[in-house]
Amino acid sequence: MAQKGKQVVWAESDYKKFESLCAIQCTQQEICSIMEDIDHRTLARLIAERYFDEDGNPLDYANAYKKYSATGKASLRRSQFKLAEKNATMAIFLGKQYLGQRDAADLDNANHGMPIIPDAVWREIMNPAYGERLTDVRPTQIFFGGSSSGKSYGILGQRTVRDMLLGERNYLVLRKTARTIRNSCYNEIRKCITRMELADQFDISKTDMVITHKASRRQILFAGLDDVEKMKSVTPECGVVTDIMVEEATEIDYPDYKQLLKRLRGGDDTPKRMILLFNPVLQDHWIYREFFAGKFDEVKGEYYDDNLLILRTTYKDNRFLTKEDIERLENESDKYYYDVYTLGHWGVLGRLIFTNWEIKDLTERAQSEARPKNGLDFGFFPDPNAFVRCGLDKRKMEVYVYRTEGANYQDNRALADMLLPIVKHEVVTSDNDMLNIQELNSFGIRAIPARKGPSSVEFGIKYLKRMKHIYIDPSCIDLVREMRMYKYKEDRDGNILPEPVDKDNHWIDALRYALEEAMLETKVS
Repeated sequence: MAQKGKQVVWAESDYKKFESLCAIQCTQQEICSIMEDIDHRTLARLIAERYFDEDGNPLDYANAYKKYSATGKASLRRSQFKLAEKNATMAIFLGKQYLGQRDAADLDNANHGMPIIPDAVWREIMNPAYGERLTDVRPTQIFFGGSSSGKSYGILGQRTVRDMLLGERNYLVLRKTARTIRNSCYNEIRKCITRMELADQFDISKTDMVITHKASRRQILFAGLDDVEKMKSVTPECGVVTDIMVEEATEIDYPDYKQLLKRLRGGDDTPKRMILLFNPVLQDHWIYREFFAGKFDEVKGEYYDDNLLILRTTYKDNRFLTKEDIERLENESDKYYYDVYTLGHWGVLGRLIFTNWEIKDLTERAQSEARPKNGLDFGFFPDPNAFVRCGLDKRKMEVYVYRTEGANYQDNRALADMLLPIVKHEVVTSDNDMLNIQELNSFGIRAIPARKGPSSVEFGIKYLKRMKHIYIDPSCIDLVREMRMYKYKEDRDGNILPEPVDKDNHWIDALRYALEEAMLETKVS
């Protein structure tokens, strides 16, 4: 800067400083004050000496400021979207102050006077694959794919919360069984609301698992298809159910799906949607036959027409994964698991271990079972405790699986509390972890160790494969899922090896333990 009494001259560093002040949205008065208290005319002269338009004409203050403040707005927009991932209030404030965004309520009061987050913000904080489908209203929407693709948080969480803030939709969120929904769907949506600091806009009932938008009284309702009475009475406080979302949709049967479609009829003119989320299983599943066969493009990974949207996503579509998450998924050595779990392709039957099973309602048989058998596989993080209750008809060579239970992060006290009402004084055969067995015994569970050996897994698999039928009650979704995925290892050329992959086998192991006594009486070749 020139000394006092001389004409002010800026060095290169002074011009850079001026550009930075424009970028952070300083006013002309603030810039003059910071640049050693020059006046407006001196500022205009200094700008005209340095900055020119495309035709070589000197820029005035207004045009120079517009040019260099724009970079700051772009940076601010990036910061807004980053901040908006966790703070909705600040996202809205910044958008109004500097980006020209306005609440829908400012425009037509359509949102009951409550501010909303602009869709531009939602699309920036979501993974792009889901942000692009933010406002899609096709009546049937299927989001499926590989592990860690972010579909639950993006569609079940973010898009649902966005719709609720608009005050126009009521969601019915479902899984096959009610006991699984609290720790999955319900918590996923609560997590999104909390992370976005939107809890003050919702009434959240933990007991009934109902989330209500305070301003519009629109609701997110949660239920299991096995809770018949609740399904009959599920009705939103205001309006009708506009969206049915089924998490882990491969758990439900085709008749379940047809019944759910009936819930989407009638009411107002809001477009109704059936939304299915899942990780793929076998190509013989009804979802594949109904929606995919003959139309889905495996190369593009998507399909859409006027009534149907299908989108496959993988971990590559989830920009929020850590390096460790990505390495874990990419380092899967088994080709089948890599195709199904990592890349989200539908599975094929040939590599599976069990094909002699089917789903069958066993409610009546369970009530008359004279000699129930109980098996337990202890879970060590991240694996769950897995319990199976079953029956056996040796003459018919049939196994009947009546019930499964399980949980992660469960200590033995909680495990005993879960099992006691089911088994009472019956024996429970578990894997031979004696410390856990002793503690369960102290809590009243008659746990005994299974007789494991070098070939016990192979022996048990052969015994179960020898059964003519393994009938599994529809409520036993954990075992059904494992039966659909439990497979043999393969070599690098894809040849099947006579050894199971040590995955998807917790409830299968519990089933082997439950039947151990009968196995030991049988010669298996």
